[in-house]
Amino acid sequence: MKNSCLGNFKRNRLLWITFIAILFLGEGCKKKDQSSPKSSVKLITDFRLLAADNPALPADIPGNFSRDTIYLYLPAGVSERSFIPKIRFTGTRISPATAVMQDFSTVLVYTVTAEDGSSKPFYVVTRNLSDEKSIQRFILEKSVNPSLDADITGEIQGESIALSLPAASISTSLVPTIVYTGKTLSPVQGTAGNFNNPVSYTVTAEDGSFRNYNVFSSYNQEVYAGSEDGFLYAFDARTGRVDRKWNLGSPVQSNPIMYNGNLYACSGNGTLFCIDPVSGSVRWTHQSDAMTGTHAAPIAYNGAIFYNDFLVNTIYAEGGIYSVNATTGSRRWKIPRELAVSLTMNNGVFYSCQRFYSMYAYDWNTGANLWNGLISPIGFSSNPCFWNNMIFADGELMDMIAIDLNNPGVMKWHHSNGSLGGASAAPTVYNNKLYSDNGLNLNCLDPLTGALIWRFSSPSSGFRPPVGMNGIIYSNTKGGELYAVNAETGSLVWKFGSYENTNPSLSNVTVANNAVYFGNWNNSITALNAATGAVLWAYTGSRPFYSGILVVDKAGTQYHSCISGNQQ
Repeated sequence: MKNSCLGNFKRNRLLWITFIAILFLGEGCKKKDQSSPKSSVKLITDFRLLAADNPALPADIPGNFSRDTIYLYLPAGVSERSFIPKIRFTGTRISPATAVMQDFSTVLVYTVTAEDGSSKPFYVVTRNLSDEKSIQRFILEKSVNPSLDADITGEIQGESIALSLPAASISTSLVPTIVYTGKTLSPVQGTAGNFNNPVSYTVTAEDGSFRNYNVFSSYNQEVYAGSEDGFLYAFDARTGRVDRKWNLGSPVQSNPIMYNGNLYACSGNGTLFCIDPVSGSVRWTHQSDAMTGTHAAPIAYNGAIFYNDFLVNTIYAEGGIYSVNATTGSRRWKIPRELAVSLTMNNGVFYSCQRFYSMYAYDWNTGANLWNGLISPIGFSSNPCFWNNMIFADGELMDMIAIDLNNPGVMKWHHSNGSLGGASAAPTVYNNKLYSDNGLNLNCLDPLTGALIWRFSSPSSGFRPPVGMNGIIYSNTKGGELYAVNAETGSLVWKFGSYENTNPSLSNVTVANNAVYFGNWNNSITALNAATGAVLWAYTGSRPFYSGILVVDKAGTQYHSCISGNQQ
């Protein structure tokens, strides 16, 4: 019995040990199964075309991921579509394989397979980035800009956009509406612009290339100027673009004028031209008898044109002052006169000064001499200025002479520089003050008494005819500087050019509607912002622009340099 019980105990203990072993073995298998499941991850983590592997590409092209789609953006000029991709992925395999050339001309599918055997497709789309970057329309809409009476559409030519503003005062906060093709626009749509100066806009394309547009705005329409190359030029006053030019046969130093819709200018060979500025045709020409040239500015009155040639009568007996029918070009009369400078017209009487002689007054219709005999010791160097029944002229010795037309044979007053070679520029009256030069100085005088109000000095050589606008007097020097001076105080507002840098000499200035125009001996003609001196535009030709400049604005108003005899 005892042996039987012992046997049973042994058998039971063996069963118990076997059970425990099986239990631990099961738990071990269970833990092993739980720690190593098959991965189901199947991702592309990076996809790119390397320039080193693909000679057709100018740079590496990274893929742009959007969920299961990968976009490859190629530069605009790349037409190749067979590439070797460099791919990083998570999974057991990818098909097609990485680093193998494929045709990407259509949507290409790459499939990544995970450890657990599952798979996921990725779609690769290739297209060229657009290089489109252009402005199609540039509009100042009345609905956005209440100060406007109507919409203003810009004239787009290349990278220039020209705006013709409806008033001489240019708004500093106009908001344009811009229609463009490209990825971005800077400044962004809806940004107000200060159009007192050119405003730049940049359109950037998808491929990163960009295009700059400059917007020019002005109430002025056309600028006319003569060049030493023998051409009379017509410029767009907003952009400086050459709209038209006429070959006058010899250097053009004469200030052009507009009269009854026609353009008049003198050439260096003594020919007066009448030009239709719309068709560009020459209507007629009138040849002076001397045929040796003039830099005089023509003037117009009551259907007639008047001009002179600047010649020594004893040498060129044919020289003189001419009156020509404005419509036909036929000569009305001629006054033999030597060394006559540009003429000034007022109320049917024109006034002529002579370089070494007297001042004369003539009847416009007959050419009859009304009075003369007022003699400056050395004579006069430029055309006189009319104001308040008075005539002002610069005498080369006594600087400035005033004549009361109620008693024209007597000098009312003179302002003396006290040295030889005084004034040399045509005077001007602005806001009831008289402005002139005396060598290195720009003077402001009381026109009734000749008393000096202020004097502005320059280290350069001699001021040219001054003009005034918006409280500022503008005058340039023969040394190359252009000065803007406060008309009341004589203090400097701004300066353009540098005498120290030996800038070439400037032509006479013309000021019109917030802009200053002048020609330059370095073959350029330039427009500046009249308030700041900032450059609005510049054009460079083959020869210097020496003549005075005519500006015609949107209303048809003309602006001249002071020497034209058509006073501003």
